[in-house]
This record gives sequence, C-alpha cells and structure tokens, in this order.
Amino acid sequence: CDLMTGAPRGRLHPITLQPVEWTWTRNYGCNTPSASEHLMTFRSGAAGFFDLARDGGTGNFGGFRSGCTNNLIVAGGLLNAPDYTRTCICAYQNQASVALVPMADAEMWTFFGSTDVKGPIKRLGVNLGAPGDRRADDGTLWVEHPSVGGKSPSAPISVDGKIEYFRVHSSRIGGVGIPWVAASGAKGITSLTLTLDKDSQQDQPCTVRLHFVEPDGAKPGDRVFDIRLQGQDVLKDFDIAKEAGGGDRALVKEFTTQAGKELKVKLVPRRSVPVLCGIEVYAGGAEPSAAKSDAMPDANVLHTALTVPESAVMLRPPGEEARSESEGTTLRSFLWVVVGALLFMWVFFRFGLIGRNKAA
Repeated sequence: CDLMTGAPRGRLHPITLQPVEWTWTRNYGCNTPSASEHLMTFRSGAAGFFDLARDGGTGNFGGFRSGCTNNLIVAGGLLNAPDYTRTCICAYQNQASVALVPMADAEMWTFFGSTDVKGPIKRLGVNLGAPGDRRADDGTLWVEHPSVGGKSPSAPISVDGKIEYFRVHSSRIGGVGIPWVAASGAKGITSLTLTLDKDSQQDQPCTVRLHFVEPDGAKPGDRVFDIRLQGQDVLKDFDIAKEAGGGDRALVKEFTTQAGKELKVKLVPRRSVPVLCGIEVYAGGAEPSAAKSDAMPDANVLHTALTVPESAVMLRPPGEEARSESEGTTLRSFLWVVVGALLFMWVFFRFGLIGRNKAA
C-alpha cells in the first residue's frame, strides 16, 4: 500500500511488464518494518532493507543484525542503528551502534522475492556470475545467473561450454556500459538460450544487448571469437580488448532480431575462449532505453499510474451520484439534532415516571 495514504498499490512486473500486486519479502526476522520515503528497513537475518526508490528488492547489511524492536532508523540522510541487541546471544560479528552514509561506489545486491515469471518475457537483464539481483536506473531488472543471492525470478536460461565464472568489484571497471554488469561474467561460454515465450506461435521483434569485458588483461588479438544470433552471424573476429581499448573496460553491442519461443546466442572461439558478462533483452515491442551507467532516479518509481486511490466515488454503486461535502455536513447535523432530541425525551420521560411512582 501507499506508505503516505494507505491506498493499495500495484507495480508493473519488471520482466513481463504486466500489472501485479506490489509485494516484498525478507529472510527470517523478529521485528516489524519501518519505512522512510526511499527505504524500508527490517530484520532479514541480518539488518535488511527494501529499496523503495528503485523498487529494487530486498538487500542486507552483513555483519550486524537489527534489534527485535526495529532500530534501523532513516533520518537526515543517514541510516542510524543504535545497539538494541546487548542482551541478545545471536552470533553476529559486530555488536555496536553504527550510522551508515550513502556511498556511490558501494555495491548493494538484492533479491526480488518471487521466483515465478508468469507470462512472456518483455524486458530482462541476465547478469552472469553476479552475487545477486539489481535494478538499473532505466528500470531493467538484472537477475543473477547462476542463482546464489536469494529468492529471485528464475531466468529461463541455459548456457553451454566449459564455463569459469569471475567477479571483481565494479570500481575496477571503466569503459562504456554498466560497470556492475561488466564486473562479472562467464569465461568459456559457447552458447546461451533464453526462453521468451514457450507458447509463442510467431516471431516478434527483439532488441538484444550483449555486455562484455576483458577480464584477464589480454592484449588485442589474444582473445577473438565470432557471435551468432538466431543462427545468423552478427560479429566476426570480435576482439574485446581491441574494441574496448584494453582490459577491465566495459563494452556493449546492440542488435535487433526476430525471435519466438527462444532467443539463441552462440559464441564461436577463434583464439582463446569467449567471454560474456550479460545479456539484456527487450522483446515484443518493449522500448529499449539508452545504455548508461547506474544512477539514482529523480523520482520514486513507486509513484506511478498503478496507484489505486481510495475513493468514495469509486466504491459507490454505478448510477448513484456523489453528495457534495456541504450536503453531507447538513445531513449529519440534522441526524445529530434528531438523536439528541430523542435522547432528551427519553431521559425526561424516564425520570419523570420515576418521580410519579415515588409520590404514589
């Protein structure tokens, strides 16, 4: 519901773009949630939060837990956590009062909660080798593969090859693209298949973005491979280090194609093994946004047209006109006068009758 008014809220499912109920989840915990405009806090094993600003999922601050009474207080741009656990025997490393400040370079990964993806995929990012899910500033939900960070939408994806996953901190990554996507990936991957709509009977237009990085410091010419999309060659003799300008530099390649039930990507090694960090798909008319680095959005994405206002007019049966505020006030005043008069008459009659009985 809306934290300010209590009105029911919905969301567009980030993968299917269908209206669904707004829900959230957490791991085990014994306290109640507390919310500010952009952040909801609670215990989720350790200290937990839900990113309201991005509708980005549930995350954790490792190393300390919140109290059985919620002590995660958002105020003045800080997350304050006075120690409410001094009598607790739970085995957490840090038992102290802390205050956390926002840091743009801090990596915060989340899990989105539900594993069900009901309906065809319209918009999805798959982040290979990532430690969790993350919502980009353009609204795309990037889900981890393989799943290691918690319950999240299961991307219907299969990969082949002698795969070795890698991950570094995103602060090491330069270049063009999303640093925290390029900070992890799969070496040795030879194919990737993503099921878009298992019931599809015809192809639909798709925009596909492939994210790359050179993770091993290979020089131009050391790692070369071809890329095929839906069986068609889209890149020949692709050299990440050459095109990105060196190692640890993100690179994004965008293609358009037609796909029905499945989207298939094949990477054919020419020299050394292929590398892929992530795949971003916009299918069936979903509009791709400009690729850009992650940043805090200007507005809370929960404040959308999906808000369901609590309105007396909406709840009134069709055809019945709404009374004006003045009419409602006049009617209430009249009813109070009638009730008061009846109460006065009852008291007068009651006590008058008792007096006559005593006199008799």
